[in-house]
Amino acid sequence: MRTMTNQHRRRLLQLLAASPLASLLDLPSLIAQQSGSTSATPDLIANVGDALNVFDFEAVARTKLPAWHWAWMSNGAEDGATIRANREGFEHYQLRARRLVDVSKTDMSVTLFGKTWETPIFLCPVSGHRMYNPQGELATARAAKAKNHLQMLSTMTTTPVEEVNAARGEPVWFQLYTRPEWSQTRELVKRVEAAGCPALVFTVDLLGGRNTELFSRVQQRNQQQCAACHKGNPLTDVTNRPMVNALRSSPGSKPEIATPTWEYIKRRLKELKLSGPQGGCYRTKCGCLRICTRGPICVVYPEGAWYRDVNEANAERIIQEPVVGGRVVDDLCFARNPLP
Repeated sequence: MRTMTNQHRRRLLQLLAASPLASLLDLPSLIAQQSGSTSATPDLIANVGDALNVFDFEAVARTKLPAWHWAWMSNGAEDGATIRANREGFEHYQLRARRLVDVSKTDMSVTLFGKTWETPIFLCPVSGHRMYNPQGELATARAAKAKNHLQMLSTMTTTPVEEVNAARGEPVWFQLYTRPEWSQTRELVKRVEAAGCPALVFTVDLLGGRNTELFSRVQQRNQQQCAACHKGNPLTDVTNRPMVNALRSSPGSKPEIATPTWEYIKRRLKELKLSGPQGGCYRTKCGCLRICTRGPICVVYPEGAWYRDVNEANAERIIQEPVVGGRVVDDLCFARNPLP
């Protein structure tokens, strides 16, 4: 038996709407009866305690936020297909009921990079929290501290990382968008490193550009004046983005998008003073290694660990863990051939 998806439901509704019988149906009443409500007004929660899940907050936010702010937070790239697919996919997962099993003492803790968290719940990096609340990322940090959740801070935060760390009570993870200039990326990384952030979450969805048609559609319809808070186009204005607007620009620098992995490795090793005779780390290119899948690949000696999927994010892991720390990255290593 086939399962009806959202796409099938939309097609069914299109056929019904085109039918001459549609004019004879009282659709608003039928919808209200189906939902158990006598009103077409959404059932909005009045306080936090009434929420059953996070989508209850989403419904309220849509009624309270400016149109542009709501569109930026709720829409994805292109036509939003990825968001719809994700939500539909999660509907296929359910909690498995345990019968005659003692669950009075449960352990939901997880360990990441040597640190243990009480639950696997974490706060994703979302830009511009002050677009939705005057306290912005500081309020988010205090909430994460109260529940001891991992927090990831966006490059496009509206609060400096140092202040967020202070509110959280410990350094957060930092989500990194590489900048158009390598010097700016390096400056940004060194700042969050100095702030004590233990991990970088490298995000790649902007390296080749991103289409925001749904947001642009709202932008065309929106009559709100944004000049009080933004200078020019809100999409490109970084006035209220303290991690970005403090970066220095180098005269005559060339834009850098989708940096090749090999160039990235060369620069990172040089910055870390690991390259050449002084650093003890040598690199070289070679011909075909007769491995046709899961590339690019690399090998690190003397342990002779072969690594697959060496994109820029994995290259950074290989630099930090095997080269600097002397630890093999097991989830990337597919073979070992140590030197005698």
